[in-house]
Amino acid sequence: MVGNPPVLMAPVVQCFHRSSKETLQMNALDLLKEDHQNVSELLDQIEQFDEIGQIKRLFRKIRQQLDTHAYIEETVFYLALKDKPPTQALISQSLDDHREMRVLLAGIAQTSDPVEVNEKLRALVEVIENHVKREERDLFPKVREVFTPEELDELGERLESARGSAPGLRAVA
Repeated sequence: MVGNPPVLMAPVVQCFHRSSKETLQMNALDLLKEDHQNVSELLDQIEQFDEIGQIKRLFRKIRQQLDTHAYIEETVFYLALKDKPPTQALISQSLDDHREMRVLLAGIAQTSDPVEVNEKLRALVEVIENHVKREERDLFPKVREVFTPEELDELGERLESARGSAPGLRAVA
């Protein structure tokens, strides 16, 4: 990462699962897992950079993916689960994670101080790791209990459709 002292971020790969890159007819859980993996790969890449300009360019891609992912979860996925009692507490925690993530993303975007960027990136990685672990370990199994495979496929289609209408998608250079 940037500046002194050298900072080692905790590895994030172990909490992400790889699924098919094919998004045609992908069910909701596979689509969300793929998003998790894509962000994990970008976070791994950002750890390789030392120059603040490089970090900021890649950060814009990470932010775009996280903003879009949070949008589709909040407007489609969590809404589909709102009346399913076994998922309500986990959804509430996930929404808290999204709020914390947005604060950190805004903080990273607003600073060019290498030490502050490192600190906020480490905090962001921690929030994302915990969010993904909770979703994939705790929430997704409950979702499989309350939706049929066909319903998960339909929900995946709705998530993919919502991705295209996510507000504030920024051009990434």
